[in-house]
Amino acid sequence: MNVITCLLNFVVCVFVLQSLKLSNAARKKSTVGEIVNLMSVDAQRFMELTAYINMLWSAPFQMCICLYLLWMILGPSVLAGVGVMVLMIPINALIAKKSRTYQVSARLFVILEV
Repeated sequence: MNVITCLLNFVVCVFVLQSLKLSNAARKKSTVGEIVNLMSVDAQRFMELTAYINMLWSAPFQMCICLYLLWMILGPSVLAGVGVMVLMIPINALIAKKSRTYQVSARLFVILEV
């Protein structure tokens, strides 16, 4: 069995056991479907978090190694590429923000149309 699948099953089991400890008053506030949906989303986000935590140390390390190797091959020309990448960060953020607003408005349009 895959290690990731085992870990995901363990996390879901922990959330299910936690939901069994809910009081009756807390259970009346939400339906069973809402509780299961929230637990599933929490488990999925936890699994995604484990992958991103690994990137915290590996991404800077990989970038430094790549820049060093490129410097050995190309020399100072690497700085031009690094400069372009740094200049593209705010542009990429702006495009992502615009696309997110268009995506939300498209969802609202579809929901209101039905």
